[in-house]
Amino acid sequence: MKARGFTPVDPTWNDDPLNNPANSATAQSEIAVMWDTVCTNNGIPVVKEYNHLPLMANILFFDGHAEVSQYPQPAGSPVWMLTEAATRDDHPNFP
Repeated sequence: MKARGFTPVDPTWNDDPLNNPANSATAQSEIAVMWDTVCTNNGIPVVKEYNHLPLMANILFFDGHAEVSQYPQPAGSPVWMLTEAATRDDHPNFP
């Protein structure tokens, strides 16, 4: 006997890209949570105001791994905090 209001679930529903949360999720290895700053004056590095030579910064990611990247990074880089746009004074709320 079939229960009232019961609809059998399609076994392929999980194959649908709309039902897969991994398609829209950002990996923990891509989310930066802490980083060194590069002190600049409108994009020009300030002498003796950086942590590593040659103008590098440590970046800690949500999954616990760390990377070292060099300043400046190209626009659109996943390491956005080391782009020139992120260190300019005319972008107070970047990104």
